Amino acid sequence: MVIVHNWFPLSPGGSPSGNIATHGVRYRFYVSINPRAENPVVGHYVYCSDHRVYDQNTIVWKVKIGAGSWQDVGSGLSGDFGSITPESPEKDNNYLTSVRWQTEVQKGSYQIKVEGKRAWWGGTGGGGEWEDWSSTHSGEVVQLEIYGIQPSGEVEIDLNETYPVSVKVQDQYGNIKGTESTTTVYWKLHPDFSQNAVLDPTSGQPGSGEGNTGVVSTTFDPNNNTGAGEYKVLGSLKEELNTDTDITQISGKIIVSSYNIEISANPTTIKPSGGCGSPYQSTITVTVTSKDTGENMPDVSVSMNAEAEQYSGGHQHNGNRPIGTFNPSSGTTNDEGKFQTTYTASKFGGTEKIKASVEGKTESVNLTVKVLNLSNFPGGTGCYLCGYTDTHPINHYCTSTTKDKIQQLGGAYKEQFNENLAINDMSLVYGGLFDYKATWDPPHSEHRVGKNADVYPTGTPTDAKWDFIKQKITDLGSSYVDESSTTSPHIHFRE
Repeated sequence: MVIVHNWFPLSPGGSPSGNIATHGVRYRFYVSINPRAENPVVGHYVYCSDHRVYDQNTIVWKVKIGAGSWQDVGSGLSGDFGSITPESPEKDNNYLTSVRWQTEVQKGSYQIKVEGKRAWWGGTGGGGEWEDWSSTHSGEVVQLEIYGIQPSGEVEIDLNETYPVSVKVQDQYGNIKGTESTTTVYWKLHPDFSQNAVLDPTSGQPGSGEGNTGVVSTTFDPNNNTGAGEYKVLGSLKEELNTDTDITQISGKIIVSSYNIEISANPTTIKPSGGCGSPYQSTITVTVTSKDTGENMPDVSVSMNAEAEQYSGGHQHNGNRPIGTFNPSSGTTNDEGKFQTTYTASKFGGTEKIKASVEGKTESVNLTVKVLNLSNFPGGTGCYLCGYTDTHPINHYCTSTTKDKIQQLGGAYKEQFNENLAINDMSLVYGGLFDYKATWDPPHSEHRVGKNADVYPTGTPTDAKWDFIKQKITDLGSSYVDESSTTSPHIHFRE
């Protein structure tokens, strides 16, 4: 018979109870009788030592989940509650059909009923009238959870070291479950990380005892010094690979390496590329040394990557945010254990994490990508600030020269028409491409270095107002693009 985690007996006429657990735990429900020692089965009849005889052909199993109706198990049932399968009569189930329940995700109350026919038999094999009998088992399907995986944070070990990984098991009520929980935790390497290590054992059940109750452990082993890389371990209540957080815990990163890495950037602040001026490149130097000796290590492979810090530079949106480029993006260390590459910034201002990876171990340095000497426009007489959006809530950074000229323009406009001048987009906090539609692309081909502003009348636009704005910009020694006839009428100011 298939191995199960627990057996539940149903005695004819009895009403037993007992809870079971979710997520792949297997249970057997069987009829608790005592077949006689010699020739217990004759035809389809099972003779017992208490002088009862049971008819195998009359055994029927039924199940009721929650407030649902009774269902015949028949040849088998399946659903969110799992799978319930009939098992043929044999010695282990007292020669009467039993059922095996492998649970799934559904929790709640349940009942399992078995019924059939039996009669009295005499010492010579004679029998009495057949009578109906039944037994109903009641209980609750309790959801099991695992929690507290260790390591929870990043750890680093050498190639010749191992590391313990563990979780704890509890039920939905927070009760820590020891050996009585009859559940199994399965261990696997996370598929998105390195796969060259070994987990031993690959499964286990919760322990009991001081300091060990509810704990399931395995050992992470870098596989005879061949498992350099970055790893995460999955502990799950289901045997098949999954990352469902309801039933799976994911460890912190386990880094296996024989090297130390240092990374530096020069300069540490550069400008966005694409029209923001120089410098927009930084020299990245990676130095690799031996953990054992501290010596610089030549001919070691290095790969580079970059990651933009979320919401940095004034962009309150993410999703496929562009990063810069490396030239080259990979290579090997020289005789001094060094590898150098040139990083060219993306068109967007922000903070970018420059990462160097060796044998799966990664170190990083932050690089600031911004236009220097910008400040938030404070407004002024006749200046009505507008254009804020959820994705770019701060949109009025500019140079000091642009600040002065826009304040003069707003003041003159107010004096001339007794209304404010709308000051729309200028530049973002760190400058760079201003993707006001939050698509990481233009429109706004300018607005990158704090020297532009889109302005327009707050009142009813007239030719006189447009002409005044353009003339005043010219008088200030600046230039403009007349977009007053577009679908979004404005004058584009250039410092």
